[in-house]
Amino acid sequence: MTNIELKDGAASDLQTTVRCPHCWHIFPPDQTLWVSVHPDLRGDERLGDELKRFLPTRFSPEALALDMHGQHCRENACPHCHLSITRASLELPPTIVSIIGSPGSGKSYFLASMIRQMRSTLPHRFFLDFTDADMRCNIIINQNEQALFMRDSEDDLVQIRKTQMSGDLYDTVSFANGRRVSFSKPFLFTVKPSENHPEIASSNKQSRLVVLYDNAGEHFRPDENHPDQPGTEHLAHAQVLMFLFDPTQHPQFRRSCHAISNDPQLGDFGRVYDQVVVLNEAAARIRQWTGMRQDQKDKRPLIVLVTKHDIWGPLIKDQVPVPLTLSKLLLRSQTGRYWLNIDELTRVSEAIKGLLKKKSPEIVAAAQSLAEKVLYVPVSATGCSPIQNERPGVDGLYVRNGDIKPTWVEIPLIYALQRTSRGLITAVKVKNA
Repeated sequence: MTNIELKDGAASDLQTTVRCPHCWHIFPPDQTLWVSVHPDLRGDERLGDELKRFLPTRFSPEALALDMHGQHCRENACPHCHLSITRASLELPPTIVSIIGSPGSGKSYFLASMIRQMRSTLPHRFFLDFTDADMRCNIIINQNEQALFMRDSEDDLVQIRKTQMSGDLYDTVSFANGRRVSFSKPFLFTVKPSENHPEIASSNKQSRLVVLYDNAGEHFRPDENHPDQPGTEHLAHAQVLMFLFDPTQHPQFRRSCHAISNDPQLGDFGRVYDQVVVLNEAAARIRQWTGMRQDQKDKRPLIVLVTKHDIWGPLIKDQVPVPLTLSKLLLRSQTGRYWLNIDELTRVSEAIKGLLKKKSPEIVAAAQSLAEKVLYVPVSATGCSPIQNERPGVDGLYVRNGDIKPTWVEIPLIYALQRTSRGLITAVKVKNA
């Protein structure tokens, strides 16, 4: 990190280099643009009717940039794409996670449930504060979280609409050569040690900016890899890859589950999708963008999330408990802080891998071909089966609010933080725990 001198000696610890979470451009912090405030300064060269971005020459005594009309500015922007970036992007090293999955695999439900569980699990078990870094970027995931968990009545039926290929999750930028590029909007959160964490004294070094990327499953069709829509290019910059595999979309899994579940996703409301195509296309793009040879494996961890465990879990209940519990996976230390039991997580991963080899071997082959380290994790975003709503105008599958009990959805991101940061989360090996 470097100490950047600001106006009148004010200082702030900033990263030596900054990566824009929108366009992935890398730049030194002194090239950071500011966003004008005065309404007459509307009309940016790259964002159209947005307020102008500028490199300041004047600052207030509080080290705030002054726009051309002398107004105090508080918002920063990337010098390449001009999209707004949170102050945390300048100050904190990022943990970048790309989330991949087929259409209808439940990414939106998973993300909303994961964030909900992270807000409670990290403070209570790991002494870490988990907060929104940019409310505007997070508006959709927060709306989905509220839809699932912030209801007055337990009998309310809720539904999250699927991720779209355009709209609120994307920003369009016009560059000087006339090219218009649509960038995927990230979800941004900060993770910081709280007062009881052993690394609280070095919080400024240990804290992280969590950057999550989600795409519509259709973006992973081979014909959707357009230079002007680099919505999946975050795959080249991520530190951890997550692939959601939905057993209810796989023919052999569906047949096996019919004997143990009457979930409507196994019936007329279900769908069959060749999910290995999505994973293979993601792998092809990673090789294309990183220059990785065909015989090479990605050194970044790949986490295969086997979703909807509440449906298929009984197929392997002798090896992985139903419902999933955290008792063996998170171990409490003498200080009250929890540790991640890597041995137990590995044991579960091997059990899930064994099941997948029997039911969907092509997924295991594709995953193992892509990455050196593959972890298989069972999750359930809701922990319950949806209900068919047949009222006119609202037909489809809904989840009863009082039935929602997410399981293990926070574990993949906890593992990602443990792998990408030193000291935030402690991992221990406890054989036969």
